[in-house]
Amino acid sequence: AKCRITITNATDDGTSNFAPDIQGANGYVIKHNLNTSSVYVVAIKDPDGTPIPIFCKYQPISADVVRVTVGVTADDEVYDIIVIG
Repeated sequence: AKCRITITNATDDGTSNFAPDIQGANGYVIKHNLNTSSVYVVAIKDPDGTPIPIFCKYQPISADVVRVTVGVTADDEVYDIIVIG
């Protein structure tokens, strides 16, 4: 499962890929359809430019939700979050 998030500082942009920049420290809740809590997560910064694999922490919440923390983020950063199960 893959999700692209664009960091913004708005409250909501009306899309499923929205993530406010404050969540960089709190973690992004990512939904997936793998039906398992046994997952591995990879985070790629700037996937359309120079892709940079970055360290991330993750915590399975349920069989279809994982919380991913990528550290301190800045406005307009783009990440691909890849969930492997």
